[in-house]
Amino acid sequence: MHFSDDAQALTEENRALKEAEGRGKAIPLDFLDDSPYHIGELEPERVKALEDNLKHNPQSSPVVVRLKADGRYELLAGRHRVRALRNLGRTEVEAVIKAVDDQQALRIVVYDNHITPNLSDYQKYLGFERIRQERELTVTELAEESGVSLPVLQKIMLFTKLPPAAQEVIRASHRSFGANLFAGLAPLVDDYSDQVTEAVKLVAAGKLKQGAAVAWVTKPGTENAPEPVSVAVMSGKRRYAEIRVKKAGRLEIDFVRAEDASGIVKKLQEFLQQAAKAS
Repeated sequence: MHFSDDAQALTEENRALKEAEGRGKAIPLDFLDDSPYHIGELEPERVKALEDNLKHNPQSSPVVVRLKADGRYELLAGRHRVRALRNLGRTEVEAVIKAVDDQQALRIVVYDNHITPNLSDYQKYLGFERIRQERELTVTELAEESGVSLPVLQKIMLFTKLPPAAQEVIRASHRSFGANLFAGLAPLVDDYSDQVTEAVKLVAAGKLKQGAAVAWVTKPGTENAPEPVSVAVMSGKRRYAEIRVKKAGRLEIDFVRAEDASGIVKKLQEFLQQAAKAS
């Protein structure tokens, strides 16, 4: 069987790549592209520290790359080192070449970034969720594969349980939120969806601390509450009834005298029917 020149060249390239895998190799920085799987921003302080070190010392650990179909390289791990080298005007970086597919590349990027303190819990969620969906893993399987403790990962993944409006707020201000807040608010969504969203907005605006958000949802402060918690109805100086907001969509009315309750049902029904027609 005869191969074309192109096929032979490709076979030789694949063989060379396999032989080079796991060994350090100097590659031109101009041939290096960032991975589409990367999440989060670079830490300026970390880049500066690496610059100071690399000014006087050789690169001590290689970055991790894979060869792309167009002959360029995709950076999987080591973004801060690459940025530091570029800032110093260097033209090459010592790299380990990995022959990995897209799923394996995604795992390298996400699990390498998980230990980066600069990532918010929401950004970690994005990486874990992408792996979970693409590989159809359960959260337990994802924890076993990543080495992240199951309780920690479960908290991070509870972001999906929050109301869509709350999720949008968190996306826009993700550094204001942590997984402990996701875990605290998620069980309240069924009964307090609107209050959960409002609490998230207040945290993003700096008007409510994360640690106080759960208590605020179940008993909002009168200043920020969407509705008053309790309203007294007076007849002169005498208390006639008390109206309480129990949770979203539910009211409770307590009459001081039982006979007043029986007489108000018909009027309340008529009022609600008029309100329904006007809505």
